[in-house]
Amino acid sequence: MTMQIPDKIEFKNETWNILEISDEKGILDIKKLNFYPKSNSTACYRGFTVDLKLNQKKLILNRINVYGMIDNSLKIYGVELKDNKYEINQGINYTGSLLIGKNYFGGNYAFICSSPEFYEMSYILYFENGQLIKDSVLYDNNTKQV
Repeated sequence: MTMQIPDKIEFKNETWNILEISDEKGILDIKKLNFYPKSNSTACYRGFTVDLKLNQKKLILNRINVYGMIDNSLKIYGVELKDNKYEINQGINYTGSLLIGKNYFGGNYAFICSSPEFYEMSYILYFENGQLIKDSVLYDNNTKQV
């Protein structure tokens, strides 16, 4: 099994991998966007990743990175594809939680890449209608705190 390219989020002025998303639909409703990339890599079965950020606790869809074949004329949120990216920079109304981790040190083992103990630190972020309502340290490998 190939380790997947993770979605990312800017949190506390650093880039973190998104390890798990509580809502099974994901952060984006690709059906609603009519967005169906055909992956050309086993490292990205979905054919895309997303880059998120927080702006005053509001969840922002910063970018969609395309790792597959799509209709190049497709616009998402009115934005055209450029250099295999959609630069969106728009708030999204996600409700649910994100498990995030920074500084992965588990090697290339796909079955552990979403395990928080293989990251220097991990958090759970809780959102309601795109607003961060709570964040909690899940694991700190420096202190072995859970």
